[in-house]
Amino acid sequence: MIAMARPNKTGLDYFSHDVDMGQDDKIYILEAETGLKGYALWIKLLEKIYKNGYYIKWDKRTEKIFARKNNCSPELISDVVNVCINEDLFNQKLYKDFQVLTSKSIQNRYFKATSRREVVPYNPNYMLIEVNGHDNLVNVGENIDSEDIDSDNKEQSKGKESKGNNNKPSKDSEERLSAHKKDNGRYEYPDE
Repeated sequence: MIAMARPNKTGLDYFSHDVDMGQDDKIYILEAETGLKGYALWIKLLEKIYKNGYYIKWDKRTEKIFARKNNCSPELISDVVNVCINEDLFNQKLYKDFQVLTSKSIQNRYFKATSRREVVPYNPNYMLIEVNGHDNLVNVGENIDSEDIDSDNKEQSKGKESKGNNNKPSKDSEERLSAHKKDNGRYEYPDE
């Protein structure tokens, strides 16, 4: 009998939820403008993001589907997303430039949770945190030659040379990643 490995996945089964998350002023604003439904929808958005990795592409079609699945109007979802962007619960520049919902805290949690995986794909265009210390990362996006996405919060200065992988996948990493590519072009990854 051949032993079958369990299916690989991209996202997380669970994510940490700080017990005082609701005490943040950003959340008070979200609730003031969209009610408790807004808070619940923000948590649902986090679930969707972590299920798929550390970001999601967000457009009107995705908004309508998300609204339908959560039994609310697309207008309410739009309001929630806009408040989250304005309050920096989602990064405004990444949303504006790439229609991507993510944040530093989302990325920190995701990369900490996936640190023991064999292969973790990432797109440097969407990064808000430094990932040079991770040996398991594989660049699956194109590097852009522009100002830092969030230059105020980058630890690395422009004049210093970066230590680590410089967002270039190693040959070994590319081989491990290609072993996880499915016929439909999507990837599935091992948990640990």
